[in-house]
Amino acid sequence: MKWTFDVGGKIRGATPCNSFDGTIYLGNYDGSDIIAVNPDGTEKWRKYIGGDVESAPAIGEDGTVYIGDGREDGSLHAFGSVDPNAPEKPIINGSTNGKVRQLYEYTFTTTDPNDDDIFYYIEWGDGSSENWIGPNGSGKEIKVSHAWSKTGTYIIRAQAKDTNDLKSDWGTFEVTMPRNKVAINSLVLRFLERFSMLERLQTLFNLIK
Repeated sequence: MKWTFDVGGKIRGATPCNSFDGTIYLGNYDGSDIIAVNPDGTEKWRKYIGGDVESAPAIGEDGTVYIGDGREDGSLHAFGSVDPNAPEKPIINGSTNGKVRQLYEYTFTTTDPNDDDIFYYIEWGDGSSENWIGPNGSGKEIKVSHAWSKTGTYIIRAQAKDTNDLKSDWGTFEVTMPRNKVAINSLVLRFLERFSMLERLQTLFNLIK
């Protein structure tokens, strides 16, 4: 035997199933819980759904877990792959494009279902990051600035965690840093200069003819 996990009630028809990341999902008949178990046999999270669980969970392509309860007027429940008590996925707002080597301010906000304080981990898409900024109140917007040194398209990613170390899904935001206007203008001027030279050569050629 590799490990044993106590589900806290009977398992009746609720065949366990596992997701792409190895998490095992099942329900208990007596406790009316949907339970997520880590691959090592430790509990990841559990949530009371208000009715005996008699059906096996189903997992969607996006990782959403679906399960029904056994009440007479029962419901179908959908859960994300993260703990239901974890913060919501962060929302990111700010400029979608700009100039290299110029600071731009971005806002990050999310809420925690238990109103716990929140910390933010931010990746800027260029190899740099901000390591767990906080604590911040649930629902409170924070502002963080960043500058990119090279042109390109970058994906800002942010994850939130609460004081119980429960982590959210990743929030994302795309930013494009186009070529510096000075460099563009320089290229245009060089093109125009060459074009003018061609015109002068053409005029000279016409005179010679």
